[in-house]
Amino acid sequence: MLIQSMSNDLPESMQGVTGDQVARITLKVRDMDGIEVRYRVKRSTPLKKLMIAYCNRQSIVFNATVFLFNGAHVQACQTPDELQMEEGDGMDAIPRRLEELRLYLDQLIAGYLVLKEKLIKLRKDAEELRKELTRLTQKQIRLQKIQRN
Repeated sequence: MLIQSMSNDLPESMQGVTGDQVARITLKVRDMDGIEVRYRVKRSTPLKKLMIAYCNRQSIVFNATVFLFNGAHVQACQTPDELQMEEGDGMDAIPRRLEELRLYLDQLIAGYLVLKEKLIKLRKDAEELRKELTRLTQKQIRLQKIQRN
């Protein structure tokens, strides 16, 4: 059965497809080497089912794996609809420890950037103090010359 009454509301690429086809989506899961595995899932199905299937296929531990979509953590209870995933979208599967290291590195970089800003301000302040000290020293030298005369 074709979806006719809704066809104007659907994107062009989905007009004329059956209801079952609209309710399903093909998603990719990429590992760290860029190898992709494709899954066809219902848009309303929690992604935990896909995540467990991927981990079983790759012989990796589910609880030791983090899934990211557009750089954000994917919760097992979330669905493709909730994440507004589109046909062919992909998730990254990475070891949890590596993700923890990435987050730690992000924190270090953020801290570095804050320190860098403070260092730039300190350098500007030091330059202003150096100029003020030079000005005062020159003024003192002039006063000493006046006192000698």
